[in-house]
Amino acid sequence: MIFQKMVAGFRLFFLLCASAIASAQTESPVIVGKNDWLFVRYGMVHESLQSEVLATIELIKKTNRMLQKANVRLVVLTAPLKMEIYSEYLPDGFEVSRYMKGFNDATLARLSEGGVAVIDLKKTLRQAALENPETLLFYKLDTHWTHSGTYIAAQTVHQGLSTDPGLKKVYEAIPAVPYTLTWDKKMYVQSKIRDIVNLLPTGSPAYAPERTKKFSVVRSRDAVSENVKVATQGGELVLAGSSVSGDWLGFPGALRFALQRNVSNFSINADAGPWGVLRAYLQNNDFQTKRPSLILWEIPGQTFELGPNYQFRLERYKTHPQLWLLQIAALTETVCDPVSVKIQVRVGTGFPTGQEPANSKRIDLEIQFDKPLNSSMYLRANAVTKGTQQITVEAWSKQQLKNRMNVDVDTDGIDHALRIPIGVGIKEISQLKVTGISAMSDVQICRYSENWLAR
Repeated sequence: MIFQKMVAGFRLFFLLCASAIASAQTESPVIVGKNDWLFVRYGMVHESLQSEVLATIELIKKTNRMLQKANVRLVVLTAPLKMEIYSEYLPDGFEVSRYMKGFNDATLARLSEGGVAVIDLKKTLRQAALENPETLLFYKLDTHWTHSGTYIAAQTVHQGLSTDPGLKKVYEAIPAVPYTLTWDKKMYVQSKIRDIVNLLPTGSPAYAPERTKKFSVVRSRDAVSENVKVATQGGELVLAGSSVSGDWLGFPGALRFALQRNVSNFSINADAGPWGVLRAYLQNNDFQTKRPSLILWEIPGQTFELGPNYQFRLERYKTHPQLWLLQIAALTETVCDPVSVKIQVRVGTGFPTGQEPANSKRIDLEIQFDKPLNSSMYLRANAVTKGTQQITVEAWSKQQLKNRMNVDVDTDGIDHALRIPIGVGIKEISQLKVTGISAMSDVQICRYSENWLAR
């Protein structure tokens, strides 16, 4: 699966963020705190970017409504900022802004007021950090949380699902699966998870490897380790998140134990952003063929400032917010409201403009229509891809290119659901050109059930 291959650390993501929001060009990205604690400057939020945060909240609210129409419940988990949980270890004179101190509560409140279910992880993690300072919930030398941190976060998720009447009904209807959790007797010497150390300037002091606790989670009925891919994909309960939700940090396993349910994990490196993560899961066959009852969408706090079109994100994940919204709408529509149009699919004459790969054997398809299409419509089909992790779809009108979109896909050579918007604010589209597809079937043009771009 492309999801598991892309699970990785935050390194690239933080480097990208540094280019945009570091407070000064000459300032080190690392904040050296007390007692060997290291923090990163881009692990912060900024009042100057509040308009971007509000835009993010609006996108999440509309996404939530889309999923509700598909009978899927969404729960947002905001992964707290490290310096929020361990602010006492920041260096003397370093001030956390009033805006940042209230960011988590204000963001969750706005989401909740907009009808989005949220679970507050910050409160319980901060309380645990104060009550038991010897048990580290975050690595001192890394941006990620420890197994102890993920354990507490998972217990918090369980409490949140159990105390909200609506969520409890959905959660308890998911078949139970018995899991056990066992803490290792020995402390684990962690010599690799230290991404902040890698950002220190040359000549900085050396830091010894950290020692932390780890646990293992097994499925009780057959005692198979969760590290050997116990959880099947396409389940009733799904975790979609950043690298902090990766199996290597223990969060998915801790959730399986806390919830006593199978949790399918779809986590992608944070350089994809929460937008790339959710889009990748929704277009996957595991969602398209077996929609879950519940999605836990883990979003790092600082990424609320970075929309789908964040300028320093990799091009493959960068999308205009309105186009992203139409993509999600197309992926969550349960049935096609067909548009009366004749469709002809044929092998194309060449690759889309500017997309000619050297020595490529990929087949280029052209889809022509006898009536013009517009932004209220989307393409619905099944497609087979081979040898590529991304396809390109271009919308043309009277020999003019009007829109181009890249979509990540699996490369397993089997049929996959394809749901592609025609574009944003365009009309008179007479042709689509597709690169990276070796076969296409069941092609339809459908109309959105709602105008999702309206305020």
